[in-house]
Amino acid sequence: MKSKNILLNHYTDKDTKKVIFELFVEEFIEKLSSIEQLPGGANSIVYKVMTTNNYSYLAKKYLVREGDNRDRLSTEYFGISFLWNNGVRFIPEPIYLNKNYNIGIYRFIDGKKLNPEEIKFNDIYLAANFLGSMHALINVEDANKQPVASEACFSIKAYIDCIDRRLKNLKKITKKNDVFELLHNFLDNEFIHLFREVKHSVKGQAQKKGVDIDMELGKHEKILSPSDFGFHNAIKTNDGILFFIDFEYYGWDDPAKLICDYYLQPAIPLPYKYRKIFLERVCRYLGNDIKLKKRLPYIYLLLSLKWCLIMLNVFITFSGNTEIERLKILKQLEKAKNKFKKAKYEYEIGAFPIYLNWKEFH
Repeated sequence: MKSKNILLNHYTDKDTKKVIFELFVEEFIEKLSSIEQLPGGANSIVYKVMTTNNYSYLAKKYLVREGDNRDRLSTEYFGISFLWNNGVRFIPEPIYLNKNYNIGIYRFIDGKKLNPEEIKFNDIYLAANFLGSMHALINVEDANKQPVASEACFSIKAYIDCIDRRLKNLKKITKKNDVFELLHNFLDNEFIHLFREVKHSVKGQAQKKGVDIDMELGKHEKILSPSDFGFHNAIKTNDGILFFIDFEYYGWDDPAKLICDYYLQPAIPLPYKYRKIFLERVCRYLGNDIKLKKRLPYIYLLLSLKWCLIMLNVFITFSGNTEIERLKILKQLEKAKNKFKKAKYEYEIGAFPIYLNWKEFH
């Protein structure tokens, strides 16, 4: 295909559609009947593509963020390809990628996103079974060539260091207006104090219980993970089948992180009533779960604080100079504060919200 001099992030919707059209004509020799932009995430633009033969595809344009060197296209496309080629289904079938334009093409999944109140017990089983099918591949050919998941941590100390790095990045922000003053007030007067206390508590409790916070997981204690796993990245078809999407952060990861993120991610957190059964189902696939359960309370507590900082990423990407940006930043800060209050409450009562008490894990 001829090279087009169009910057990865700077061509218009019209340009993108033209590129997609040319990809199908030149690579698949298929004519298109429609290209429709769909609601997407912050890191991509997605299109539903229909051919005149009535086949449907999803074309995903991956955006490149300044200061973010992750190759989301390669991670997702080749990760899904590895899973698909080894028999894992209930994921988008990979069709084609083009590095020149940062576009991946997948089979379109016809369904809808779940609302929290729509989650059923069977959805928990389907999610756990899907993770089990991924875990079954840890010893197959090329499994060791899979990447490390984005921000994977393989020791308790690594989680602490990850929070420290995120905190420093937010503290380095020098933009001057009232919303950024509110950010720094929250970090200085609330977040940092609790983080210091949590670090001290985690280190002390771990030492008391004989948990080495510096010890990394062994090879067979790690899992292959979508990383950003949850019902916010699931599509349910009309016949009740769940498909899991968004593997931009995929790779080798800590099973405790996957479980805790599943509970904590803010878009559709797993309802409390399903947390115990999900843990039990996942542990069936992981085998010996004693060490995992010993580490869960510490990692849950640390990740609950990390998620507060993740929710504040908007302060890094936006200037807050327009009223629209200002309102979005303020709204996100309020969400992060609410997340922080919940984390603080759970820490103060000593709760790890599956069995409701840390002591059951020690």
